[in-house]
Amino acid sequence: MRSPHEFFSTIKVVAFDFDQTLVDEQSLVRHRWQKTLENFSHMHPDLQKTFFSIFEAKGYKYKNHLDDTFCVLGLPEDYKDSLISSFRKEQGDKEYVNEYSREVIKLLKQKGFRIGIITDGLKSYQEQRIVRAGFSELCDFIYYGDEHQKPDPAFFNMCIKEEGILPHELLYVGDHLIKDIEGALAVGSIACYIGNEQSVPLPLEVLSFTTMQHFYQWLEQK
Repeated sequence: MRSPHEFFSTIKVVAFDFDQTLVDEQSLVRHRWQKTLENFSHMHPDLQKTFFSIFEAKGYKYKNHLDDTFCVLGLPEDYKDSLISSFRKEQGDKEYVNEYSREVIKLLKQKGFRIGIITDGLKSYQEQRIVRAGFSELCDFIYYGDEHQKPDPAFFNMCIKEEGILPHELLYVGDHLIKDIEGALAVGSIACYIGNEQSVPLPLEVLSFTTMQHFYQWLEQK
């Protein structure tokens, strides 16, 4: 692996994905479901237990947690819409910041890079979350997904143009192999993958770390 000095020789701006990169989206989704289901506990004594058993088994991105729960418990479909509506209104009251996320950003700022966030989330939802997580005051820019969604090249190109840089002067850090990594590479930017779900080999030019802590430790090298 190249040294930080060599790797960052052409980079001027570092942008981060938000969910699952800077913060633990899974914990937030679990928290929102927990708060929601507490208000519907009268439906069945095993509602939460059954739901979260499916949640843990299938993962937080699975789309049918509630359908499966209703099926297992034999609950009437009439309640489902109101439960889903309540979940959507439940924003959560805290963010689960991934360990070393703030430290990575602060270290990069000390090294003189412009730092920001490029997120698919809509501004109406993400803005307050980014503030609550303590990242807004650390960022020089934040781009939301109101007009474009990753990996659309138009999204990355818009950010590159707004920052007044060339594509290869942007490093994008994210956890999603297609939206974040392939999206950044497609416009000629540099990419850093954070995670361990490598279903396919990463291109040799992609920087890769299992956690933000490992990224931080590498950045500390001279």
